[in-house]
Amino acid sequence: MRKQPISLLWFGLSILGVLIAASAVRFYGLNWDEDQHLHPDERYLTMVVSAVRFPGEADGVGEKPACESLGSCARLYWNTATSPLNPGNYQGFENYVYGTFPLFTTRAVARWVDNLACVEPSGTWLGRGLHALLTSGDEACHAGFYTGYGGIHLVGRALSAGADLASLIGIVAVGYVVYGKRTAALTGLLYAFTVLPIQHAHFFVVDSFATVFVIWALLFCALSLRSHRLCLLPFAGLMTGLAMASKVSVWPLALIVTLAAVFRRGEGGGPYRLRVSGVALVALASSGLLAALAFRSAQPYAFSGPGFFGITINPTWLATMREIGELMRGVRDVPFGHQWTARTPIVFPWRNMVVWGMGIPLGLFAWIGWAVMGWRIIAKRDYRHALLWTWATLFFAYQATQWVKSMRYLLPVYPVFALFAGWLGARLVRWASRWVHAAALWREVAATVLRAIPALVAVGTALWSWAFLSIYRQPVTRIAASRWILENIPTAVVLHTADGSQVSVPADPEALSLQRDLDTSISLVLTNEA
Repeated sequence: MRKQPISLLWFGLSILGVLIAASAVRFYGLNWDEDQHLHPDERYLTMVVSAVRFPGEADGVGEKPACESLGSCARLYWNTATSPLNPGNYQGFENYVYGTFPLFTTRAVARWVDNLACVEPSGTWLGRGLHALLTSGDEACHAGFYTGYGGIHLVGRALSAGADLASLIGIVAVGYVVYGKRTAALTGLLYAFTVLPIQHAHFFVVDSFATVFVIWALLFCALSLRSHRLCLLPFAGLMTGLAMASKVSVWPLALIVTLAAVFRRGEGGGPYRLRVSGVALVALASSGLLAALAFRSAQPYAFSGPGFFGITINPTWLATMREIGELMRGVRDVPFGHQWTARTPIVFPWRNMVVWGMGIPLGLFAWIGWAVMGWRIIAKRDYRHALLWTWATLFFAYQATQWVKSMRYLLPVYPVFALFAGWLGARLVRWASRWVHAAALWREVAATVLRAIPALVAVGTALWSWAFLSIYRQPVTRIAASRWILENIPTAVVLHTADGSQVSVPADPEALSLQRDLDTSISLVLTNEA
């Protein structure tokens, strides 16, 4: 009777250790590009989020906000045509293609951090700590730093890292609910060191935001099936709406919530069957309503407005979605789409996922777990795997057959594939425990091998992530190359210091007002004299 609390204690401590390790690798080196904004999609998001304003937020120093009372600000929020929070109301951002929930969240948190770290006299202790975490203490803090182009992307990166930690907690909870503590702990360990989530925890992009809501929607579906409580499904609908408000391409998640409503297990542990009942339909309708409310609230400018009940689809947003759909399918020819020429559907994304996104040990092990689960669903009718397996298979096939096959588009299935690996590893250990005291020598050897496989996968995954982290332990190659060029190749302006050293200064020769046929090199001697 005393073993269960001890077991739960060790499980809790192991998950705490996993979270600490996962936090370390995700928050390490957030300012990896040294304020050079090298990620193109992140740079676009940074420009958008630094331009938009909440309705009650002033446009600039000394200027009045667009509204003053709570009621007028709320009305302005829902007014698509005039809201200062709508990217479409700014020149150059009319075709904003991403979800607005990450945009709003980042803007709100950035204002809070800016106030704590830069506006308060000398900054609060919490603000100073946040500033040191985000910039490694290399940036001066001034009012507007974290709401402007120069610093708001760091807030976005920190939120991406935090969102991915929430995804880790969610997938551990899914593993615990469906399979038990051993699977949950191993899943958390493997996902903590999976490379692609670590990489995108260092980017201010919307994929990490969408993934966390996907995983928590799956968690509520799993809890509903496990507890036979359909009343939990509306929470899955809420998560689905927020996921789509982060990235609309995760819409297949709604199919999984629908499946969870009608695919139920019999009372007393009976087999799973399709059960369409009045209660299930009510739960499904409630899930759809909450999903719609969440999407309406967090992606308000997908609708025309001007009020909350103005739910006519915004034609500009719809045209943008059609355009991005054509780009994804390869219907529209654009220069940056040529990189996907001759990329074999399924095979190319699978290879990227196994070799680079997860690393070969974890990648192969996860897909073996996927195959074993699929076999058990079909041959053994072990339908407890059905929801998770269906989501991973459906979404992978959906994204891997598009013309555009960016690795990050598959981020919402990475936690689930880590769970497949955790489940298979726990199953191997369980098989080994049956043979540990066997009389036959081959059984003892087999038990040792089975127990070693999950450990080797975990070690291989950790080593792969450690190798990847070298990116953040040294200057990025583009920055290092730029510094070498600046230090070794003379520019139009060369400064000579009194001690004999030279400093090359980038300058446009045309701006120097010199004749083209003259030597455009200028030598200036700098001294300490006034």
